[in-house]
Amino acid sequence: MKRLLFILIVLFVGFKNYNALCSNSILSNIRKEANNINYSVDYYIENELVKYNITINNITPNIYFVDNYKKISYHYSDTNNGEVTISNYNLTSISFSFYGTGECDGEKLITKHLSFPIYNMYYKNELCSGYESLNVCKKWVNYPIGYSKFIETLNEYKVASESEVINDETSVDIEKTIIDIILDFYVKYYYILLGLTVLVCCVVIIIYNKKNNFKL
Repeated sequence: MKRLLFILIVLFVGFKNYNALCSNSILSNIRKEANNINYSVDYYIENELVKYNITINNITPNIYFVDNYKKISYHYSDTNNGEVTISNYNLTSISFSFYGTGECDGEKLITKHLSFPIYNMYYKNELCSGYESLNVCKKWVNYPIGYSKFIETLNEYKVASESEVINDETSVDIEKTIIDIILDFYVKYYYILLGLTVLVCCVVIIIYNKKNNFKL
């Protein structure tokens, strides 16, 4: 039992001293270098599939990183003065983990996650003519679009648009009908309305004159 305890203590102490040279100040400086790393992305289209190229620069001799998708490590010696381009990705997201070298070899610094928009191969379809503002007719989308979904969404939008046009036309017709009724009534009973108006005016004048005569 004492022998087993001794072995465990030795292993624990050995583990604690494994990276003893990596002081907090050194690790902090390397992390600053990692935070200065920049990324840029471009793409090309091949057989209606979009593929991305990722350029990473500002890699220093104190840092290496791992492509978490391809499981490939890249050291400063693999770069061109701290810059490396990794090609042929057809993913929607990817991550890179950065580690220290030298005194802090293997110490994890940061993990960078990159997300890409999804290329919509149907955005140039002739059915999108006049409907370019729809998501299914845009070049870049946030979710994959299959052909059946593309057609379904377009048809739903067209039906909804036609329904709105019909409702608008119906509203206009109702407004016109009300106006026509009022005009027809006015034209039909113009002379009656005119006579009533004259009669009312005469009555008002007579009553007014009588009141004035009574005061005198």
